[in-house]
Amino acid sequence: MDAMTHAVEGYVSNDSSPHEQATALHALRLIRDNLERAVHEPSDEDARGNMLIAASLAITINLGATHSMSHPCGGQFGVPHGVANAINLPHVIRFNAAGGGPAVDGYRDVSDALGLETGGAGDEVGERLASHVGGLVESLGLPTRLSLVGVPEEGIPALVEGAMGDGCTLLNPRDPSDEDYAELFRAAL
Repeated sequence: MDAMTHAVEGYVSNDSSPHEQATALHALRLIRDNLERAVHEPSDEDARGNMLIAASLAITINLGATHSMSHPCGGQFGVPHGVANAINLPHVIRFNAAGGGPAVDGYRDVSDALGLETGGAGDEVGERLASHVGGLVESLGLPTRLSLVGVPEEGIPALVEGAMGDGCTLLNPRDPSDEDYAELFRAAL
């Protein structure tokens, strides 16, 4: 899920390049075709090998608000990084899509690479992609709420401070405020 988060965030980053976008789309197609097989059929060496390639491609790409949220979840509450990304990514997709602009077109491209419908208003595109990611997280047997991995509601102020101070926030296509991050963390709890 960290590889998927890198690819999705990198594609819509306000600092992405055509090279990074092409890399992200290739990684997403590999993830689409191999992630569930690699998890549910661990003896499938092709799926596992393709996931290694996807992760290797995606790690080179810019990040955004999902990583800004996930870093303090790990630092403050010991949440494994990929799990935090899996939980936070759908909420950040919705947030970014609600802001409109180029991020929505980026999410259309990401949706196309994942085999999803790409039409509709920005909020619809964001909701469809976020729901798909949430369903994937569930299918992998991962937690879907921060509260399930030990993040308490009273931890939100420290998480917001960490997210606002994280450099990945600067690359997010929509500029989140302290209040935005607090709302995102509450939604993820």
